[in-house]
This record gives sequence, C-alpha cells and structure tokens, in this order.
Amino acid sequence: VSRKERITREDIRDLTRIQDIDRLEKLVELLHYKIGSPLSVNSLREDLQVSFETIESWLETLVRVYYVYFLKPFSNKINRAIRKERKLYFWDWSTITDPSAKFENFSVSHFFKACDRWNDFGIATAELCYIRDKEKREVDILLLVNKKPFLLAEIKQRDTEVSPHLLRFAEMIGCDKLVQIVNIPGTKKCIKRNGRLIYVVSPENIFSYF
Repeated sequence: VSRKERITREDIRDLTRIQDIDRLEKLVELLHYKIGSPLSVNSLREDLQVSFETIESWLETLVRVYYVYFLKPFSNKINRAIRKERKLYFWDWSTITDPSAKFENFSVSHFFKACDRWNDFGIATAELCYIRDKEKREVDILLLVNKKPFLLAEIKQRDTEVSPHLLRFAEMIGCDKLVQIVNIPGTKKCIKRNGRLIYVVSPENIFSYF
C-alpha cells in the first residue's frame, strides 16, 4: 500500500468525516502538478467540481496528517507583491517524478524542518516564506528569523547563473545573505554583484549548516 493510499483511505477515513475519498485522491494527484507554484483553490474547485470550502477543508486535513505543508508569500516592502496564494510542498518528496519539482521540494523541506527545530528548541522564532510579485518575479525561499529577513535562497536544477530576482528582492527587504542552490554536486562559489555576495552551492555545501 502506498503512502498516498494509506493516508487517504486509512488515516483520513479514520480521523475525519470525509466520505468522498475518490475525489480526495484525485486532489492529491492534482497537487503533484502544483508543487512550487502559487496554489489556486478556485482552479482546484473547478477541476474537482466541489465547493471552495470543501477544497480548503481537504487541504487543511492533508496538512494535519503531515502529507503536505504550505509557504506563505511575504509582501512587506515588496512592490506589487502576491499576498494570498500559498505554495504547496509534500513532506515525502521521494515520490515526486518531475526532477525540478522534486529538487525544489527536497530543498525547501530542509529549510522547513530546520525552522521547526529552531522553534521547538527555542533557538529562535523562524518562519519560511517565499516572494513573488504580479510580474511573476520570484524567489523560492525567504527565511525569517525573529521576524526579520535572514536569508534569501533561489533553487535551480542546473542553472548557475545568478537569478536577478535574488538581487532585486534583497535590495527591497534589506537581506544580505543570498544563496542559489543548484543540483550540481560539488558546486561552491561566491559571486559579487551590485556590491552583494551571492553563494552558488550544491545541497551538501549548505544543508550541513541547517
């Protein structure tokens, strides 16, 4: 039995009053195509032909059973920022088939779990967000520590050319720690742009610090 089937047909059935398990499973399938993108509940509602409130309730249930989690958009000091749409990720990223989505989910999960540890152990108040504006310029990760911008990180599968959005949003929010994570083992370099240092690194050269 797959984890998806165990969650939807056993855990959720036992813990909730959700009856439409078939459509819930369809939602889970659709969510695999939404990883790392601002999530439109209205679009899901139309695809599944259920109410907005039902989709929200199902998503909340998937969060409660540790199947998915969300990042909120950060909008403070960001011109024309996206303010409402969350980004969705899976706790178990190993089943994701798309390589880029899998690498992004894997990377975000490391930061997300680090935030949980810092909060649980009282090390700091940590929160993970993302930044996106209405022109679709985006940075995948903003790490807030004690409610202040601590680190901006962009995730790329193979692209080592520094994302201009890192510099743009760093300037807006006053964040000095800039990282671009690439899925190329052994990558570790520092680039200076516009007076700022950007570290382009592979996962093993950053996640050991988190």
